[in-house]
Amino acid sequence: MSAADAVLSAADTLVVPEYYGPSLADLPTGLRVVIFNQNTYRTFAGHGATATWRRCAESDSLAAIVVVSQDNVQYARYAFPGVRVARVRDSVDGNLFHPADKPPGRTIGYMPRRRDADIRQVLDLLEIRGCTDNWEIVRIEGRTEEQTAAIFRTCSIFLSFSEREGFGMPPAEAMASGCYVVGFTGLAGREFFEPDICTPVEEGNILTFAQEVERAMADFDKDSQAVRDRGLAASERIRSRYSPKAQLDELAAFYASLFAESGDRGGAANGGLFG
Repeated sequence: MSAADAVLSAADTLVVPEYYGPSLADLPTGLRVVIFNQNTYRTFAGHGATATWRRCAESDSLAAIVVVSQDNVQYARYAFPGVRVARVRDSVDGNLFHPADKPPGRTIGYMPRRRDADIRQVLDLLEIRGCTDNWEIVRIEGRTEEQTAAIFRTCSIFLSFSEREGFGMPPAEAMASGCYVVGFTGLAGREFFEPDICTPVEEGNILTFAQEVERAMADFDKDSQAVRDRGLAASERIRSRYSPKAQLDELAAFYASLFAESGDRGGAANGGLFG
């Protein structure tokens, strides 16, 4: 159904993404609005977005902002102290992102989505020291989800160049695939970059990043199975904590509570947003 054909009433809940920014002022009035914010660090992008967000936050229509990480919860609550902020976790498809049956070899993967200059510096540092002479470095871009998952399964180590993320899906999917992840958390990723299963690096610290990658490579040379075991532990943790079922349960609980608070139990029972 196109927007022009949709007929909305005060009984409806309209869910919109945060990137509407300045266009939030153009939303229909007189109904309940939920903003799904996938990355709070991009909330105020666009000319005039801040003023529009302020008017939206002060209106009676905005029922809640939904985010996907604990880091983004803190950001949104600071920005909008009078607005309900709820977190519905992201999910990783464990049927697609899972470890290979056989241990991968001397292969390191990374994605060039962010931090181009940082990527170049880290790789140059490793190359000038001869660290990468016997390793294959795989640049992962322009691939389907299935192709990306297959590449992850060939990598023993994944380099995370996350930057100011809503959650940080690439390192999470790499962990789910059994990779040992080294790198930046992108702030939001701090909730799953746990030191017993990966190596988080202080944001922007290029030297430490390169040193920790070299350390992981040396660990692999000494005991590849130990590195593999940490990757498998990361996979189990990510796939259980961020499963599609866990996401669906939180999503259902959020909307059930929203409808209950407004007395709209009938809407939820009749299908509502899940219809």
